[in-house]
Amino acid sequence: MKADKLLRNVPKILVCGYSLPDADMHIKYLLKRAEMFQGTTPEIHIINYHDGKKNQEKEDEKLRFFRFFKNKDKIFYHDALSFEKFAISGLSP
Repeated sequence: MKADKLLRNVPKILVCGYSLPDADMHIKYLLKRAEMFQGTTPEIHIINYHDGKKNQEKEDEKLRFFRFFKNKDKIFYHDALSFEKFAISGLSP
């Protein structure tokens, strides 16, 4: 698997437009294997805001990511950054 091999060596993963649904075992498997291979959690940035997104949706999504990865200090949930804003300005405020 090419994705599996690539993710093993990345220091940072940007997750755009993806909420890590409970049923998506394929992506979870890829991410967990990368974390286990490295022996630590890579820096994870979640960019998934859109107009009209409810606070409960954001909290549920954020909780899924924080529950999934070992090192919570490396998880950055950008709760007000849409993909459009990210594409224009990156992760800068």
